[in-house]
Amino acid sequence: MSTVTITIPAAPVAVAPVPGDAAALRDFAADLLTVSSGLDDLATFAGDVLSGEHWEGEAAEAYRRAAVGTADDADDRSLVLRKVSGQVEDYATGLADRKRRRDGLVERRSTLLSRREDLTADVRAAVDVSDEAIQTLQQRAEQLRLDVEAFDRDHADLQQDCRTADEQIAQKLQAVDSSAEVTRAAVGLVDPADALLDRPGAPGTDGATPASVHDWWTSLDASQQQALIAAHPQIIGNTDGIPTAARDEANRISLALDLDRLETREDDGGSLTFAERRHLERAQAAQTALDDVAARRDPVTNEPLEGFLSLYDPTAFGGDGAVAVSVGNPDTAQNVSVSVPGMLNDGASIEGGTESVGNLYATARLANPGQSVASTMWIGYDAPSNFGVHGLDTLQVIDEGLADAGGERLADFLDGMREVRDEDVHGRAHLTVIGHSYGSTTVGNAATDHGIPADDVVLIGSPGAGHAADHATDLGLPAAHVWAGSASEDAVSHLARNGWVGTGLGLDPTDEDFGAQRFQAENVARGTHDWIWDHNQYYQPNTESLYNMGQIVAGNDDAVLDAEHRHDPWYGPMQDPEEDRQPARRDTGFEP
Repeated sequence: MSTVTITIPAAPVAVAPVPGDAAALRDFAADLLTVSSGLDDLATFAGDVLSGEHWEGEAAEAYRRAAVGTADDADDRSLVLRKVSGQVEDYATGLADRKRRRDGLVERRSTLLSRREDLTADVRAAVDVSDEAIQTLQQRAEQLRLDVEAFDRDHADLQQDCRTADEQIAQKLQAVDSSAEVTRAAVGLVDPADALLDRPGAPGTDGATPASVHDWWTSLDASQQQALIAAHPQIIGNTDGIPTAARDEANRISLALDLDRLETREDDGGSLTFAERRHLERAQAAQTALDDVAARRDPVTNEPLEGFLSLYDPTAFGGDGAVAVSVGNPDTAQNVSVSVPGMLNDGASIEGGTESVGNLYATARLANPGQSVASTMWIGYDAPSNFGVHGLDTLQVIDEGLADAGGERLADFLDGMREVRDEDVHGRAHLTVIGHSYGSTTVGNAATDHGIPADDVVLIGSPGAGHAADHATDLGLPAAHVWAGSASEDAVSHLARNGWVGTGLGLDPTDEDFGAQRFQAENVARGTHDWIWDHNQYYQPNTESLYNMGQIVAGNDDAVLDAEHRHDPWYGPMQDPEEDRQPARRDTGFEP
């Protein structure tokens, strides 16, 4: 009997680690961009001082001479840091790709080791086997050898790529690790940001719309977009028609600069003016809201949620502030909602508002686990919110002036959401717009006066849908896609007009004459709290209202629990059949 030798290939090499944290590097790149933006502001401030005419004389000239150096130095550092930020971001992107390649190699090596172990066992067991079986074993050994060699080459390539990337980023950082090198590196660098804002369609140009802004933004290359984010974060972050991720990046720069400036002054014992104190409170509220989103997890995948700061202007509306935070990315999610709050909400209210839309996110996600969700709390208008010495705009809740102005802003925000979405990639979003309290009047004004690109409209706790809306279809949608929910003991909803009765802001959307789809919105604790309590419970977990809104956002219209409409008999006051129904706990799929 002849002996046949079958050579078992050597085991593939162990997979070497790919050190580094791509997420931490992206944070570092964002920090560099924030510093760059601050330096750009300093350069602009110094330049404004130089051009000022309010100060003359020898001291003024001496100051201007000194300011020239400050402005030039700040501008140089801003441009160089912006460039370095992009280089670090590119390195982080490459690092993430190299880590994915390593993960693939780990999986391939495991498979190769299993094949090698199986082949070894089969060879050892091959006694008195046929020539055909021997040939099969030889072919398996040869193929394994080729696959191991290919693996070893790919592993070597990965290690070389790691060394090359590390050497390149080290050289780039070392080239600007002193003031003199920064000055040399700035030679030839030109800031394109200001000129880009003069192009047709740019924010602030004549006739600019969300559509024209989006066309302008997409005409820019990545470096131009990054330059604008660094140099003009307030503009980029708060302009409709710019993608959510870019707005978020810009607004986080503005937020970080605000917190650093105001908290540092406070920590150093300096006093803040009333306006600065309000500014800081709104900045801190925005940061807390973002932190709260980051602490949440998707109820289906258990993955951390992404938060997006798609509006941030703490000085808007006389210091009340404007802000919007999204749970999930509305530019890519399949089911998108925008919630508009009402009276007593301003920029400092975003923490509670984000909790509300976070609850809505979870409910809608669980209502349709196969589809992605994004829920936005939009406080982008001057809601009636204060009684202080700086304004009595709460008194304006009795008319629609603020709702009218807010409706125009809301319509632009929603148009911008539609414009930035790449429907060829992500498909068309199912968009639900929800108005609560005075926010429902704002939504009504947006729909009747400007038209909104919504698939469903939901009005909750409404004091009236606006005087231009006599029927659900006046909102520009079929009545089957206009929804209304009001707890029977919600005193604010009792202000709306029912028939001929009411002093509110239009017809009650839960009235049978309005023609909307009324859903159940009672609370099991009905009647156990003060008169305003029911008005503030619509987004609470395991309530009828949140359950039904989640179904609407998820597109599950048939799962919505209908309620009988309010009506106004000629012989007496408004009648609400929901008063006689026993409220039920509705499982929204998660606990608070």
